[in-house]
Amino acid sequence: GRINCLKFSPDGKWIVTGSEDGTVKMWDLGTSKVIQEFKQHDAGVSCLEFHPCEFLLATGSSDKTVKFWDLETFDLVSTTSSEAKPIKKIVYDPKGDALFSGAEDSLRVYGWEPARVYDSLCIFWGKVADMSVQSNQLIGASFQHTNVAVWVVDIGKLKPFNGDVTPLVETSETGPPPSAPTQAPSIRPSVPRSQPALSQPAILQPTQPSQPARQEPLKRTPPKQRKNLQHWEQKGPTQEPRYGPLSQNAEVNVAANALGKISLLDNQPEQTVTESDFLKTAAGGHRGIRDNLEARLRNLQYVRTVWSKGDLKQALEVAIGLNEQGITVDILQVIQSRPAIWDLHICTIVLPALRTLFHSKHENHLFVACSTLKHIIRSFGQLIKDNMNAPPVGNIDITREERYKKCHLCHQQIANISREITRHSSAQGKLGSAIREIIKLSESFY
Repeated sequence: GRINCLKFSPDGKWIVTGSEDGTVKMWDLGTSKVIQEFKQHDAGVSCLEFHPCEFLLATGSSDKTVKFWDLETFDLVSTTSSEAKPIKKIVYDPKGDALFSGAEDSLRVYGWEPARVYDSLCIFWGKVADMSVQSNQLIGASFQHTNVAVWVVDIGKLKPFNGDVTPLVETSETGPPPSAPTQAPSIRPSVPRSQPALSQPAILQPTQPSQPARQEPLKRTPPKQRKNLQHWEQKGPTQEPRYGPLSQNAEVNVAANALGKISLLDNQPEQTVTESDFLKTAAGGHRGIRDNLEARLRNLQYVRTVWSKGDLKQALEVAIGLNEQGITVDILQVIQSRPAIWDLHICTIVLPALRTLFHSKHENHLFVACSTLKHIIRSFGQLIKDNMNAPPVGNIDITREERYKKCHLCHQQIANISREITRHSSAQGKLGSAIREIIKLSESFY
């Protein structure tokens, strides 16, 4: 389904996407593959948030619930009861003790083992667009047309941060819905300093920077012993991240490595990373990306130079001969939009490259290969079939013999590709549908 939101993992090795069909996918940036898919939401996923200290993911959805996922076991930890409106934004407090959930005109504070509502507040911020927790304050922002409204909530006056850890209600997927949000009288957004101060309730008045006193630490029942994520700082070169080393061949990995590694080993002393060290590491990753992009640009300029001389077929042969799948895909996308330039000779050049693309690990390469092969079969399938059924005999007809040779070569390449992609016929999603369509077309072709 259409992607609504995405989020990097704290170590930069994973990326999580939330889709309109309610699925949450976790991608490994080192392999560009989906490593886990969650399908528990009943409507589109609108927001995602990684726990700052634990392997825990929270997802908010238009089905009006928030779900918590254990990223060590990939199990569903808990689900909140439905709110009155769809969830728009979620954010953990910096220590990871609770989760703030923003819906239309409401704010709730959640725990997750078990799911519980610690506090609830009615705020007329409409459809909140973003939230952040800074200096013991939650800052929410919403917009409408050309207007932006900013709201500030003193979280020191909310449960459980005020020392009261008694939840309003414990929730579950089958449990009763939580009570309605408490109406906060005369809640208004912050105003510019040039305007008179508005009368606001105590909860919207900022407190001193000092941290509020806690009667007791937050507790979860039953407690879950997850590994703790240390803060996002570079550690020693011998410490490997939990998600494994990245392949140095992928361009995206260079950018990920530039962010540095994190250590998940408990009770290790913090190491300070100076600004110069960080910039040096980032510059190293930047150079790798720059070198890859410059090499690709030079290759594309070379192909363009050959093409500009009017020799499309040689330009295609040069592009494919570079053995860089990214350039091959770029060229195929260009010529697909120009059906008038296609002929049998171009098909004989392109089909071997398609056979290679069908072994690619990148989904976009597979989609381009499918669309190109489908174009060839639909445009030239009948011509190839007719020539294979009536080979030239008798009188010498050089043009017909050349056409027959090209058709015979195309026929063999299409047959080889069709046999090889059969193993992907059970693939899910749009890619699986495209491959099954190719297989069906090739069956009618023969």
